[in-house]
Amino acid sequence: MTFLILVLFALAAYRVVRLWQHDTITKPLREAVYNRLLGLGPGRTPVFSGEGRLGKFRIWLHDLLSCQWCLGVWVSFGLVGLTWLFVDYFQWMNAWTYLVISLSVSAAQSFVAMFEDVLERWSS
Repeated sequence: MTFLILVLFALAAYRVVRLWQHDTITKPLREAVYNRLLGLGPGRTPVFSGEGRLGKFRIWLHDLLSCQWCLGVWVSFGLVGLTWLFVDYFQWMNAWTYLVISLSVSAAQSFVAMFEDVLERWSS
C-alpha cells in the first residue's frame, strides 16, 4: 500500500463522516435518524423510555453515529473492506493487514478532522 492510497482513503473517510455529521445536505436525514433512534415523535416528545435492550441499543447506535471518532473507525473499516472486495490490487490482504490498514486510515482521518477543528478555531 502506498502513502498516496492511505491519504486517499483517509480523505474519503473524512468526507463521509463530515457529510453525515455536519453538512446541511444530510441534515433532514440525520435528524430523522437521530429522532427515530432516540424515540422522539412529533414535537420532539419521547415515544419510548430508553430502557431495555432495544432502548439501550438505540442510544448506543445514536452515540456511535454522532461521535466523529467512533463513526470514523467504522467508515474506515467499510471503505477498506469494500475496496478489498472489489479492487484487484487489494486481493493480497489477509485479516491482519485489513485490520492494520483500516485502523491506519481511521487514525489519518482523525488527524484531518483535528486539523479542521484547529483551522476553525484559528479563523474565528
